[in-house]
Amino acid sequence: MKESRTEINTLSDPARFAQAIRDLAQDAHRTLKHSPSPAALRKLSRRIEFLSSALGDRRGGPVGTWLDGLGREVQSAAVHPAG
Repeated sequence: MKESRTEINTLSDPARFAQAIRDLAQDAHRTLKHSPSPAALRKLSRRIEFLSSALGDRRGGPVGTWLDGLGREVQSAAVHPAG
């Protein structure tokens, strides 16, 4: 699933971007809490990359840092599945 430039531009609205971050946080918590499937982890990774790219030059700030950490956690779950 490739997000278009138009979709990224809709996240220029702070309220929409904040909601997308909250939705990702909730979904990531639910997904990582259980034994996630590879497909669920890929979906989370795509969302993380999408939101990171929407940050643009603000990627080095706290939200970008959080997204980077979440990305590492998702990658770790893919490499070391719970079981």
